[in-house]
Amino acid sequence: MYNLMKDLPDFECYPLPSHWYEKFGIPPRKTVSVREFVESEYTLKMALKPKMMTAILINEPQQGGKLAIVPETEEIKVEVISRPFELKEGEAFPAVLSSLKDDTESQQVP
Repeated sequence: MYNLMKDLPDFECYPLPSHWYEKFGIPPRKTVSVREFVESEYTLKMALKPKMMTAILINEPQQGGKLAIVPETEEIKVEVISRPFELKEGEAFPAVLSSLKDDTESQQVP
């Protein structure tokens, strides 16, 4: 398998089993910083590089139009309960509703 893969033009991009490096004398991969990678524009170059493989077009149903069987889901009843909020005239809107404040600190006796 290694002999077939090493002749591929993008061989260096494939993940390889760790024991192949020692077994076949493959030099270890060099790490590249993020800045070096971005400046190399490697991704853009590979995207624009001519490819041997043509696009695969699927114009007809596969496997005779067989559909995946989706199991029925259990219906879950959801109930939202909200309490009314009333703002008295002239009163500023509170940053935190008093009912949601943690009053445990204010109730402690010094």
